[in-house]
Amino acid sequence: MNVADALSERKYAGLAVASAFSMFVFVPYVQTLGYPEMWFSKQDILTFAIFVLFDAVFGVFVAFHAKRLFGSKACRINRKGAGSGVVGSAMGIFIGACPACFGLLGLLFPIGIVSAIGALGPLFALLGIALMLFSIKTSSS
Repeated sequence: MNVADALSERKYAGLAVASAFSMFVFVPYVQTLGYPEMWFSKQDILTFAIFVLFDAVFGVFVAFHAKRLFGSKACRINRKGAGSGVVGSAMGIFIGACPACFGLLGLLFPIGIVSAIGALGPLFALLGIALMLFSIKTSSS
């Protein structure tokens, strides 16, 4: 099974869109502790494009693995590769794009770590995207 197989079914395509949209709303809300308009006003074009790409890949990741788990039982279920996608998803959720957007991380880590992550935020987001794509690739049969 590949991504096209999963997205060709209406319910999994809908799940991909719903997951991507949920992430589009959830991440700015959590990272600013309830003030998403501040998050959107501080983004430049590059970080916003990376964020939208992350959301799209996240939606495909969720739909693909949902199809693998709950889809046709005639095929052997191979669960390898999902772990790297979960790590990539967590990186994209908890590592934001700018130091001002680190509401949640600021509560959990010292300011030095949060500032360093802020400088490298887009790089970490791209790494999260790469991990989710790797998970999808290694899980495809």
